[in-house]
Amino acid sequence: MTPAPRLLLAAMIMAGCGGHEDPRPPATPPAEEAAAPSPGDAVRRVLEADEALSERLQRRRPGRTGWVAGQRDYAAAMAMIPLEGTPRRFSEAFRRHQEAWRAFGDFLGARSPWEIEALARGEAPSAPRGPELLRSSRELGREIASTWADVQAEAALLGAGDGPTLQAPPPPVGSTRRLLGR
Repeated sequence: MTPAPRLLLAAMIMAGCGGHEDPRPPATPPAEEAAAPSPGDAVRRVLEADEALSERLQRRRPGRTGWVAGQRDYAAAMAMIPLEGTPRRFSEAFRRHQEAWRAFGDFLGARSPWEIEALARGEAPSAPRGPELLRSSRELGREIASTWADVQAEAALLGAGDGPTLQAPPPPVGSTRRLLGR
C-alpha cells in the first residue's frame, strides 16, 4: 500500500470510519406534554371547585344581609369556575345551574328585609304581592334543584359523580331550604 492510501485509511479510522459526524450536541427530546385530563377528571375538578366555593362563602357571609349577598356572590363566583376540558353537555348544564342561582340572587336582591324574612319562614309576605313572591321563590328553588339534577346526571354519565343522589351545594344558611320551598 502506498503512503497516500494509508493516510486516507488512517484518517478514516481516526474519524470513526462512519464519515462526517454532526458537531452539534445531540438534540434533547421534547418535553413530555402533560396529558390532558379526561372529561371525567375535568368534571370532578369543576364539582370540587363548586363545593369549595360554597363552603368558603358559607364561612364568609354571616347574618341575613350577608346571606343575601352570598347568594349573589355564589352565582358570580360559579361563573368564574373554568370549564375547560368538560364535555359541552356538562358545561351547558353547569351554566344553566349558575344562571338559576343568579336569578335567585337577583330575586332576593330586589326584596325588602321583611319580605325575605317571611319567605325564609316559608310564608307569603303580608303585601299585595306576597303570594306571588312566595310562588316565585319556590319556582326559583325548583329551577335550582332541576338544573343541579342535570349537572349531576351529566357528571354521572362520565363517572364523575354519584348521579341523582348527589345534593346541591349547601346554602349559606339553613333558611335557604325553606325559602326555596324544599
